[in-house]
Amino acid sequence: MRNKCSTFLFPDKDTKLSVVQISSNSCRSPDASSEIETDCNYLIRELTAANILLSCSIKHQGSVTLQISGNGPISLVVSECDNNGFYRSLIKKNSNYDDKIQSVCTFEELIGTNKTAIFSATIKFKDRKRNPYQGIVEIQGAGLSESIESYLNKSEQIPSFLRLYSSGKWVKGFLLQALPTVTDSGEKNSFNQMKLSLSSIKKNKFFENDIEDFFMKTHIEHNLIRTKTMTPRFRCTCTRKKLLESLSEILKKELGQKRQESIEVKCEFCEKVYCFSRD
Repeated sequence: MRNKCSTFLFPDKDTKLSVVQISSNSCRSPDASSEIETDCNYLIRELTAANILLSCSIKHQGSVTLQISGNGPISLVVSECDNNGFYRSLIKKNSNYDDKIQSVCTFEELIGTNKTAIFSATIKFKDRKRNPYQGIVEIQGAGLSESIESYLNKSEQIPSFLRLYSSGKWVKGFLLQALPTVTDSGEKNSFNQMKLSLSSIKKNKFFENDIEDFFMKTHIEHNLIRTKTMTPRFRCTCTRKKLLESLSEILKKELGQKRQESIEVKCEFCEKVYCFSRD
């Protein structure tokens, strides 16, 4: 099996299905060290998978950024993905938690969902004439899938059904969405029927098969129409210029306080080191 993401359209063109599978090792954050282990690693893996699903399913030229911030042991989880499937992700521990994170934690325990945890989605377009779009909501769901699904249903008003599954080696998932049609009632019936069908699939079935082959075989009667396929790959977009623009004031302050001629800055996504001098 290999990393892949595909979007399919049903023949009546009122519902679409996007499926994804990525290796767990391919979405590991540099900060996911011994202090950020086990259950909290699924956050970055599943957020990355969810972002790839969204980037594959929407029609855009640009990038999608999904971010979760809270006051729990994990303070930040962020993933960026462009329309070609190039992504980068990051998870950060809350500095207020000195102890090692427990091996078994729920989603709420990790991010602290007492009305302080926030989920945001930002779309940046390659066409600079188009302003970026951003949506922000409080996290109220019991898990990552449910939280993003709730955002799509309420904030974007797109009937959506999202499920993500993690194992030791793979992260797999799917996103079912209803499309705007003339016959709204027919759209909902088709979407709800497919949602019910997908809800009955057991988790182990996803990991026993290539996810694309699995859906093509199990839903062969629907004659799914493939509309997009991409191979998700890690690629960091950091550059010296971008870091200088975002950290210019901080760099000036650091160089002034420490009276150094130069300072090194490490990219949090890929750990590449850049050196900046007083000049």
